[in-house]
Amino acid sequence: MAQNAVFGINSNLDTQDIINKMVSLEARSMDLIEAKKQIEQQKLSSFQELKNRLQTFKSVVTTLNTESRFIVNKSSFSNSSSSDSNKVVDITTTSSATSGTYSLIVNNLATETKIISEGFPTTTSEVTMSSLVVTVGGVAKTINVDSSNNTVDGLRLAINNLGLDVKASFLNDGDDTNPIRLLISGNLTGASGAVTVVNPVSGIGTGALSGIDFKTKQYAQNASFTIDGVAVSKSSNTVSDVISGAALNLQSAGSVTISLSTDTDAITSKVSDFVDEYNEISLFLREQLALDPESEETGVLFGNFAVQNLQQILRSSISSEVTGISGDYKYLSQIGITTESDGSLVLDTDDLSEALIDDIQNVSQLFSSKGTVTHSSVAY
Repeated sequence: MAQNAVFGINSNLDTQDIINKMVSLEARSMDLIEAKKQIEQQKLSSFQELKNRLQTFKSVVTTLNTESRFIVNKSSFSNSSSSDSNKVVDITTTSSATSGTYSLIVNNLATETKIISEGFPTTTSEVTMSSLVVTVGGVAKTINVDSSNNTVDGLRLAINNLGLDVKASFLNDGDDTNPIRLLISGNLTGASGAVTVVNPVSGIGTGALSGIDFKTKQYAQNASFTIDGVAVSKSSNTVSDVISGAALNLQSAGSVTISLSTDTDAITSKVSDFVDEYNEISLFLREQLALDPESEETGVLFGNFAVQNLQQILRSSISSEVTGISGDYKYLSQIGITTESDGSLVLDTDDLSEALIDDIQNVSQLFSSKGTVTHSSVAY
């Protein structure tokens, strides 16, 4: 006799467990995708961190990669008289400055013209003259005085609109009745920028001008000084073409001794920053490319050829001979930068200082970008 078999709910099978396992099995592919996604996100984050560290390292290298950036000079001065406390000069230097001492005597500073008018009650007070000629550095322009500008303020605006290196402004001297004065100032120091005002009607120079009395309170003159006994005259108090590689900003009359020298402390600080930043990026690369033989755990970028190649390039650039330079120093190790067993760098500041004193140009070439050409029409 035939028998019927009952399946499903009445078969005592755990159908819910079967369904859960089937769903779990299907979900494994999604878990693998999610795991791969997290790994790729970690790699992306590591690459972004590597980029940031490389940019930081590049900014440090940039402070060393030309001779003008590598070499730092310093300057100082001392007054010739111990009783003289005036600040005679400010000095700034470039890498081309030559160490040495110089005797500086400032006779007078360069000045601009200062012309002052008589006082007026207000800025709207009327002026009574037909014209005014303003001359700056030999260039003359005439102001025709009429109803549009025949006040103190109108004359001020007219002078400022001439397009000359001169400026007119108000000065309040506090007088009870006529406190407002018109101050005409040259924009340029030196005799070549001298300013004059003339009334063509009266023919009087800077004296009475048909109702306005102008007086010259300061004449334009060149700075006069001597360097090591050589007399020099300049139109400006900022002088950059007398001592090679040094700019002098004359402050007052007086006599000083100027000293220029190489700032080895500043250079050592730059090189130390270079070593520190190299070690930072070197440590980061070691961590990212690491393989623990016991736990078999790896860094996020383990096995990445580009990163491995970068690590090798950095190590090679530190340990290899620097070609195309002149002098006895051809390796960083010769100036005190040596490599530890873990790949990190150590700086011996004494060795570096000795090398800087011995041949600073040669040392700078170890860090510099340099090229040569074989044709006169090509520049590097």
